[in-house]
Amino acid sequence: MYPNAIAEFIFDQSSAHGAYAKDALNAKEMNVKPGGKQRKMHDTYIPFDNPNPDLRGQPQSMVFPSNLLPDHPDYQFRGQPKGMQRVLEERGLIPMLRAANGGQAIGECRICKLSREAQEQLHRDALAAAEGNDGPSEGHANTAQEPKLTICCMRKMLANQQDFKDEKPLLQIILEESGHRCWFLPKFHCELNPIEMYWGWVKARE
Repeated sequence: MYPNAIAEFIFDQSSAHGAYAKDALNAKEMNVKPGGKQRKMHDTYIPFDNPNPDLRGQPQSMVFPSNLLPDHPDYQFRGQPKGMQRVLEERGLIPMLRAANGGQAIGECRICKLSREAQEQLHRDALAAAEGNDGPSEGHANTAQEPKLTICCMRKMLANQQDFKDEKPLLQIILEESGHRCWFLPKFHCELNPIEMYWGWVKARE
């Protein structure tokens, strides 16, 4: 009915709405080492906030070339994903990671291995402790004071790279490529999400 109109689509924070394309940059889907069972991700560019000015804006493939020569050190991984360590090495970030972690560069630290809910609770406990409120909740007494680092491990460091952070959900990509606009409501917002208002109405009548 309106072929020249620009539609505005509004979605809530459903996990289905936030799904990424299969080749999206996603540190959670990467192994530490090359090869293995990990997704092949699309090519990217090294972010312009990289500490090394010579690397900024340089193209970076997330997969080894398929035409590597037999004498190449990565010949056995030709055509396969590079993995977190190799991607960070090419960005010159491994020395920074080691310097911040006592000379170590681990794939995933114990805090990043926690569920998202546990990490959020840990962060709330740390904020409460810093503000002098009640102590941390049970089960997090030993880790509430730990800072929320962005370079604690390879996975966290890579996830905080600008090109990884700029990755958009597949739904948004499809709509924007079609010339429309896509908006996501704040998570669990009691007024903007109609379902939250409905649940409030139900609870008031229990």
